[in-house]
Amino acid sequence: MINCLWQWMSGAVALFCASILLRKRYPPLSSMSRQGKDKTLEIHGEYALIAVTLFFDKDFELMAIMIWNQSYSVGVSELDEQHKSLIRMINEMHYAMNQDKGQEAISSIVEQMFDYMEDHFTTEEGYMQQYGYLGLQAHQGEHEEFRAKAMDLKERVSSGEFVLSFEVVQFLSDWLQNHIMVTDMKYTSLFAEKGLR
Repeated sequence: MINCLWQWMSGAVALFCASILLRKRYPPLSSMSRQGKDKTLEIHGEYALIAVTLFFDKDFELMAIMIWNQSYSVGVSELDEQHKSLIRMINEMHYAMNQDKGQEAISSIVEQMFDYMEDHFTTEEGYMQQYGYLGLQAHQGEHEEFRAKAMDLKERVSSGEFVLSFEVVQFLSDWLQNHIMVTDMKYTSLFAEKGLR
């Protein structure tokens, strides 16, 4: 009982401190995991924490990942769910790094990147073509850059080259901030106008 109370208090204090230190205009994505089952935590509002996930097991840990905020939504549930899969990759990679298992996780994350880009890019570009989005060509160019980076990572990992875990996390985080939050937002008004939800 005392241990449980102490764990709860420790978590509450850590969460409070994180909210003070990490609050900023940057609403990414986070998951709260219990025994391996992910549950997306959505936080609405202008501000959101950069990252807080609690892993409840024998060793209580608080680690920084990204938190989904409604301002990241492109207004299409299918695309939003695909974007969340990207965030789950960041969460998984970050957790592995905190467990000193970053190198073990890289191969799996790279494979997930391929699954993500084939599924998401096809869906997204399909809607752009369907509704005559004028920025399609430029958008496809950015998608090709993602594919090139994913292929580069895959080849390096396959060859046995040492790839920094942080490089993978940074790449995915930059994609979230610079592509999803900038480029993707440009088509939201068109899709909304066409009634795509």
